[in-house]
Amino acid sequence: MSFTAQPPAELQVQIQKRQPLGESNHYIIARIYYPLPNSIRVKFNNKIVDPILLTDFNNTASGTQKELNTSQCGSNIYYYTNRTISFVVTSEIDCIITVEVTESVQLSTHFAADISTFFSSNTSITNFINNLCALLQITDTSRVKIVGVFSGSTVVTTSITPSISSSGSTTDLSGISGAINTASASGALTSGLSTIGFGNVLGVTSVYTTPPAGSSYSIIPTNNPDSP
Repeated sequence: MSFTAQPPAELQVQIQKRQPLGESNHYIIARIYYPLPNSIRVKFNNKIVDPILLTDFNNTASGTQKELNTSQCGSNIYYYTNRTISFVVTSEIDCIITVEVTESVQLSTHFAADISTFFSSNTSITNFINNLCALLQITDTSRVKIVGVFSGSTVVTTSITPSISSSGSTTDLSGISGAINTASASGALTSGLSTIGFGNVLGVTSVYTTPPAGSSYSIIPTNNPDSP
């Protein structure tokens, strides 16, 4: 799916139903490239669909995979290195996907350990997220997602999304970005993450991004010739 300009900040996608109640075994896989570095997320039924973890370490016990689930509405992979997202839209009657650009803090942590050490325990990801949230005083751990784990020695890429106030507005990411910078400068961040057991932290880098002003756009059929 391509655009002549910057993709919309919010995009809704649904495919035409061939049967009145839809069919779960029919699907499309769409791919969108975003030229500016931002956090891209997929929502289904107004809930965020976690992206599939990208890793160059094949460990089936850890539940990692690189293939989309074509039977799951909203299954997605965000390739943050080239800012491209791929997602599944099924023909189920309620499958309407929202792809949106959001502000985020992207954190890369470099551990002095082999990648097999990181995946030696099925609690590695949970332990990393819990420690990071404790260091940054983030109470909602669902806001922190590991989106990639790569060797050399081990680089863990994390995305932190905004909290949502009761009015629906996003809050506090700029404060978290400042807390990361302060903790990095004092050494508290590297020492705190080193206690997880994956080896010493060689370095931590972070980028705070905010989405550009954009538009909303819907690709949703309004007339189904097969419907009664």
